[in-house]
Amino acid sequence: MNCWKSISELRDVVNVLKHSEGKSEEHLRKNRPDIFLINGKDCLRIYHTTLGEVVLNIKMNDLKEYTDALIEFWNAIPTNRWIVKNSVNPANGNESV
Repeated sequence: MNCWKSISELRDVVNVLKHSEGKSEEHLRKNRPDIFLINGKDCLRIYHTTLGEVVLNIKMNDLKEYTDALIEFWNAIPTNRWIVKNSVNPANGNESV
């Protein structure tokens, strides 16, 4: 699947938002240093936190790429991998066992 790179990047973005500095920050800086620049300043290095301050420059194109990657991922999973036991399959009305 082509979506893994974007999903991995999204994981790093989420981890930076949750934990601020650390391994995900280092990985994201290596691969997407532009995400840290807001008006030419690296706000995470200034504030050292993601709480109460805008420190990541995530653009609408980034969000679209992450969304498309997640949709590609979920669409690639065969439906028989996630059918809940004793549920009704909406495609044919049969109960799964």
